Amino acid sequence: MQDFQDNRCTVPFGDHPGYVNDIDLTKNTVSSCCKIAKVAIDPVTGVLTPQLVDLRKSIIKNERNKQCRACWETEDAGGISLRRRISTHFNKSIIWEQLDPFQPIQHIGVMFSNKCQMMCSYCGPHASSMWENFLSNNNFTTVEYSKPKLQSLIDITKLKSIKITGGEPMINDDCIEFLTTLPDNPHREISINTNLSFGKATFAKLRTIIDMHSNILIATSLDSIGENITRKFFNWDMWEQNFKNLVSCISAGKKDLTLHITITVGCLNYKDISDVIIYILNFRKLGINVLFDINPLQMNSILSIAAIEIDKTAIVIVPKEYQMYLNARDYRIISEYNDMLQKLKFNPELNEKTIVFLSQHSSKSR
Repeated sequence: MQDFQDNRCTVPFGDHPGYVNDIDLTKNTVSSCCKIAKVAIDPVTGVLTPQLVDLRKSIIKNERNKQCRACWETEDAGGISLRRRISTHFNKSIIWEQLDPFQPIQHIGVMFSNKCQMMCSYCGPHASSMWENFLSNNNFTTVEYSKPKLQSLIDITKLKSIKITGGEPMINDDCIEFLTTLPDNPHREISINTNLSFGKATFAKLRTIIDMHSNILIATSLDSIGENITRKFFNWDMWEQNFKNLVSCISAGKKDLTLHITITVGCLNYKDISDVIIYILNFRKLGINVLFDINPLQMNSILSIAAIEIDKTAIVIVPKEYQMYLNARDYRIISEYNDMLQKLKFNPELNEKTIVFLSQHSSKSR
């Protein structure tokens, strides 16, 4: 396992397409990681900004760069940072001193707009116009945005992956136009982060995009079953119907479509996490490989899990009958989450009908 006295992280070098080089077209800014503050896109080097080059140089030298303070503060407080989650699985063959701080960017995330029909409790006006409107009515100042073309900022033909975020991408016309005019490339993954809380007309647009591209991933969030108290204006019936329609796409032969669910855990919904995982595993029974992640909020968040709030439902306990549908990645994700709770001196209540994952390499039934 990675020695966490080591300050290195592969994210700014572009090896993790889920996290790197997030471009905000509403403000013409970019960030090399979702935990790092956005900076203006450089007029000369574009997305490869001087800040990114400086960060890469620090990492090569094994130095802590102040741009990464979110991860350092989380780790110093005993939490599991994004860097640590990824660093556990570093490629041990990396020769850091031979990495090029100017190497081209191959993975980007793009936000065309913050337009969204929901107000998630862990979100804010940057990524949700509903929050922006709510705060505007409470003396929050909004900003008029310009919208530069993505093609003018980076050479799209050289990208290995494009991750579309928001706002809600599927209700933004600029995003739809981009995805429906982008030539297909089977060697480039298109990932769309969507809340799936919309009707048939919008889903039809999503289905058109899926049919146009050979290598596509649909990422969505599900924080509890049914009503999501973490996600205001979430429509469970729409979400479930749309998700089942995506499953049907795979069953009908769209084998290059991947589904991914992120479960964000806070003090509002930690009791629901096991139920969400079992819901996902029910699709595994059908032969659908639905991926999932458990994403605990940072320990300094007002919605994070505090030791005084934890009860026996906080830890992930999966019934034995579902064990066969869990893979090595699932074991690791569940174990890391449970290990975080154990650090808060929490001990789960177990019996002979349950199985709980306690470490990265093993599971125990009691």
